[in-house]
Amino acid sequence: MIIAIDFDGTITKEHRYPRIGVIDTKAIEVIKKLKRKHTICLWTCRDGEPLQEVVDTLEQDYGLVFDYINDSPYTTGSRKIVADYYIDDRAFGGITDWDVIEEHLC
Repeated sequence: MIIAIDFDGTITKEHRYPRIGVIDTKAIEVIKKLKRKHTICLWTCRDGEPLQEVVDTLEQDYGLVFDYINDSPYTTGSRKIVADYYIDDRAFGGITDWDVIEEHLC
């Protein structure tokens, strides 16, 4: 299964672009569990330096490395990431309660 996960307001507790803000440690814990069984894509509007800062922080400070960053395992000719699930605080009806996500997807 492919899971695309947003950063700002989803892995972080609030939107602080271009700063990183407070990382939700429960999100990190659940994403690491998801990585054991699934392909995980970081799906964010960030690019350039703000994106690299996020990638470096998650890897160096939390040991979290994504399988894909703003990309997916399938090439479609579209910028949209192919995923079975999208975890995003701005999704209509989206769930960002990491306890619920853990219960249903891990």
